[in-house]
Amino acid sequence: MRKCYPYFWVFLLSFVVQTVFIFNFKGKPAEADAKNYYNISQSVIAEKSSILDGEINVRHPPIYPFFLAGVFYLFGNKIIVAQLSQVFLIAFSCMIIMHLGKTVFNEKIGLISGLLMAIHPVIVTSSFRLLTEALSIFQVVVFSYVLTCAYLKKKVYLYVLSGIILGLLTLTRPILVLFPFLLFIFIPLKYRSLPGIRYVCYLMVPFVLIVSAWTLRNYCQTKLFIPIASGGELEIWNGSYFPGDGYSDHPKTAEARNKLFDKFNAKNRLSPEYLNEGKNKAYYIYFLNMQDFRKEGFNNIREHPFKYLSLFPKKILYLYVGSYSFQFDIQDSFRDLKSKNAQKRTEYYWFKLLIKVTILFLTAATLFFTTLGLLGSMKNRNFDVTSWILLYWTAFFLLFSPLTRYSMPIIPLMIMTAARGVSILSGKTGITNSRIKYVV
Repeated sequence: MRKCYPYFWVFLLSFVVQTVFIFNFKGKPAEADAKNYYNISQSVIAEKSSILDGEINVRHPPIYPFFLAGVFYLFGNKIIVAQLSQVFLIAFSCMIIMHLGKTVFNEKIGLISGLLMAIHPVIVTSSFRLLTEALSIFQVVVFSYVLTCAYLKKKVYLYVLSGIILGLLTLTRPILVLFPFLLFIFIPLKYRSLPGIRYVCYLMVPFVLIVSAWTLRNYCQTKLFIPIASGGELEIWNGSYFPGDGYSDHPKTAEARNKLFDKFNAKNRLSPEYLNEGKNKAYYIYFLNMQDFRKEGFNNIREHPFKYLSLFPKKILYLYVGSYSFQFDIQDSFRDLKSKNAQKRTEYYWFKLLIKVTILFLTAATLFFTTLGLLGSMKNRNFDVTSWILLYWTAFFLLFSPLTRYSMPIIPLMIMTAARGVSILSGKTGITNSRIKYVV
């Protein structure tokens, strides 16, 4: 019984810190993308269909709006209900990451990982807005734990369960859509036998069924091949636009993107496909625009491949190091704060600056120690499932346009790996010889 106490206190700490933030922060939890998710969830409740702005939703993956609809239907149609449900997800995630740390490394690293996740500012604020972050954090942590257990125990049902979780995660945030193919290399290498491929197939079957079911839904309702959601093509162009350093929020990228949108809109509204099939269907013109952005992006890469590769180091920093100002509704950049007149520097000015600097330092330190932890895994040939997820996540966004928000789902895994990096720096390996005893 006493072994459960640390889990309880980690859960309670996370729950209290998040709840205090939600009831004291004055931001708006349902605007921009969050408003879209809220509207889709209302259509699911009222019309039993995923509708956005009066049309079939093909812009946003389905699971998070379905999650909101389920919460609203069961517990009341109030935003605070959705926020508190996300608080529970994050609090449970803290317990799971604690157990995962024990499974992969040792009890001390597990406890430190759970505690750090419970008070991490970015994690604490993730449950405030009606965005996919809280749910995808929970899904990534659960997937990592179940797949780790499957790998250690070689149980078929755990691989099948991993495939189900990965399918649902992909329909929340489609970043790990190609990860199963990496497992065809990782699992046989770790088992040192070709039969390891069989286990990956057990994972692939439910994963493919779940993702293809939504793809079939998209095709039946739109007659367009949209595997998960339309819009990812834009990130190919954003990530290959060299004047903006492959960063979608760069002013030069935003300006060029708006001009291309105007150009593609004008062209595609006169196309035979739109006039014959897509008239009065906004999603159709959006789909055609995305195809044009994809072509432009691939053209940029094909014409300047070495310039494209030179953006990779900057993209890593854009993805993992930042002040997460949007989480605190801070609109000012560091440049804006620096340019403010000294006479206008109020207490709130210094508070905003403190938040930005603190989180910037925290993310930079996390990246450094995570890298150290990964290098330790490579040196000891002890590459675990979480290491592969971190490497895959990084490689995925090197090809596209990264934002710091996109790294939020794997921050728990980074915290755990960073804790091992600290233990390596202190002269300890961070590895236990009795890992399997911790696996449920």
